[in-house]
Amino acid sequence: MSDWKVIQGKKLSNGAIRPMVSRIQDGKTIKKRLSHLEAETQEEAREEALRWIIKEEQKTDASFI
Repeated sequence: MSDWKVIQGKKLSNGAIRPMVSRIQDGKTIKKRLSHLEAETQEEAREEALRWIIKEEQKTDASFI
């Protein structure tokens, strides 16, 4: 299971939402903007971020094989 969590997206100047995720690493909160993704609403941004988390989990699972 990934330790990434979906957080509220960042609103861009063109009105779109940039999905964001965070995790705690070494006692510090790391926030990551998913710069290659864009959404119209916060709900869409949350879904995009969840898809990104699932892909990251699959990458790490495949690397252990």
